[in-house]
Amino acid sequence: MPEQLLLEIGKPALHPTRKIRNMGAQIAKEHHLVPKFWLRAFAEEGHFTGLHRDGREHRTPVKSAAKARNFNTDPLVQGMQRVALETYLAEKVDHHAAPVVRAVRSGTWPLAAERLQVLRRTLAWQLVRTQMFRS
Repeated sequence: MPEQLLLEIGKPALHPTRKIRNMGAQIAKEHHLVPKFWLRAFAEEGHFTGLHRDGREHRTPVKSAAKARNFNTDPLVQGMQRVALETYLAEKVDHHAAPVVRAVRSGTWPLAAERLQVLRRTLAWQLVRTQMFRS
């Protein structure tokens, strides 16, 4: 992990998701492996169409897609520190990346150097959000 992340994770986590800010001390347990703003950008009518192994199609709403229970939770600490990584991703990565991804999707290219750096950082962090990386 980058040194900056380790320093950020060491700070008390105040709110791992927007839901937390509005609901007090409740800790988010469902963590998206792909940020919701990416899912929304590529969904059709708020859903994804997938295939079962037998070939049947199924539709999944964005809110239920690409998530795992406690994926970004640290079981060795207590309270809001348990979700320090989820907090970091929401506040330091996704918050800055969403407008950049929207700009790219709307045809803005090339990006200004600062926005390009945000996009590169976001793509690098996406690797951390995979089960393969964690194993």
